[in-house]
Amino acid sequence: MQGDKFKVLITTDNGTTWQELKNWDNPNMTISNERNNITIDVSAYKNNNVKFAFYASDGTTFVAAADYRIFVDNFKVQLKQSMSVSDIKKSILQVYPNPTTGKITVNTNQAIKSMELFDFTGKKIKVTTTNQMDLSDMSAGTYLLTTIFNDKTSINKKVIKK
Repeated sequence: MQGDKFKVLITTDNGTTWQELKNWDNPNMTISNERNNITIDVSAYKNNNVKFAFYASDGTTFVAAADYRIFVDNFKVQLKQSMSVSDIKKSILQVYPNPTTGKITVNTNQAIKSMELFDFTGKKIKVTTTNQMDLSDMSAGTYLLTTIFNDKTSINKKVIKK
């Protein structure tokens, strides 16, 4: 419905005050009805009293008895994995041609489990289990390519489609 809102909120004072982490206007139209991976950086919140809330409204008032349908699964908070200098030297990854008008190829010294392409809203657009991905049917723009290796590590690279 026009005017609908969906928000992810955080509190560090047991709910006295809330801060908005992410907001979607008209979520019925802007969030697809399929699995979405959305990452929100909460590394600034280190308090033991951190709590999260998912909030939906018709855009004007919150009605506790309203029939808002929100489905959240696999919600998790995890430490962001960082790579040490020695790990970076071990993981060599090249994406070419970049920018591209068609196929991209990933050259790496590790075994690739899969590659996932995301737009910058976090929506997964394509997946492949090879070291090539065809972007010829994609709109021009900037995308995030996540290369996942057999050892469950991954490297993100920005890919530009002309």
